[in-house]
Amino acid sequence: MHLDLSNYSVAVDNTTNAPLNGLSVSARIYSLDDKLLQREERRDAVADAVTEGYKLDLAPLLTSNGILFVKLFRCCRGRAGESREIKIEYPMKSGNGEAQLAIRGWNLSSQIVQVASSGS
Repeated sequence: MHLDLSNYSVAVDNTTNAPLNGLSVSARIYSLDDKLLQREERRDAVADAVTEGYKLDLAPLLTSNGILFVKLFRCCRGRAGESREIKIEYPMKSGNGEAQLAIRGWNLSSQIVQVASSGS
């Protein structure tokens, strides 16, 4: 999956020789003011091709917040137990009370990112 930053559209890249039917194509958008927006649709991905998904209305959120975290993920029916999800936890508080963002995933070690306050 990928997000086209020129128009905020989500698409599914199927690089296999077989179609993938019934994919759950999901997006979660996290803003620094602790808002979560979600969108999910089902798609059939043609073999060895890009399948158009949907557009995310990110422009107003970027204008008001300046930064967003967008998490894209897909799930295939019939693949029980397979999880390639990347988890984003926000807001979190460090031991000294500062805001943090935690990123954990199937192919990366846990990462903690300090989030600067708007007054910094």
